Amino acid sequence: MALPPSTASCASTVRYVRCVSDLQISLDKVRAFLDGKRERTRRARTALLEQAQNDARAIIERIAQTHNPSRIYKWGSLVETMGMTASPLDVIELEKVDTETAEGVRRQGRIVHEGKRNR
Repeated sequence: MALPPSTASCASTVRYVRCVSDLQISLDKVRAFLDGKRERTRRARTALLEQAQNDARAIIERIAQTHNPSRIYKWGSLVETMGMTASPLDVIELEKVDTETAEGVRRQGRIVHEGKRNR
């Protein structure tokens, strides 16, 4: 004999609850696992950010030594420490781009090197 629809749904729910309770899931263990996972992810991202910042410093130093630019601006995701953009370090000659782009870089970026010509 088939159960009425509302009773069948209830019976299914009761069966599910019994199965879950049989697993003896510890919410504290689940929370601890998720907390640990979040912490491992945070540490990994911090390490990647530090490496990217070190790489950016090395690139900026190399450009400054090799090309002696009047200024170097840094913009993109390495200015906003945890923000991600499509390009973490952008390199352009401001004199060779349109005025709007150059002004955006000057406004949103920060000067990370000034050559002897500007001091």
